[in-house]
Amino acid sequence: MNQLCIERINEYAPYKVEVEDGQYIFETDHDILYGVSFDEDSMPGSLKAYWFNLTNFTQKSSPRDLKIRTTVILIIEEFFRSNPDI
Repeated sequence: MNQLCIERINEYAPYKVEVEDGQYIFETDHDILYGVSFDEDSMPGSLKAYWFNLTNFTQKSSPRDLKIRTTVILIIEEFFRSNPDI
């Protein structure tokens, strides 16, 4: 997997995204810490597949926060922009 451009994500993301241990981390206005990661799946042959993971590290319920959705979508879009062969 090619590294994502964090600057491109943060150009439009409502929450500041940082990279930590291969995860894209951001904290919401409600002090909830989220992590987004893409884990490679073992596929036979030369195909590459990835699992998308969204983790709520704080394990608190989140109120309806559209900024979370926007931030996650920007990370996913950058994943596919940086990895067009997937």
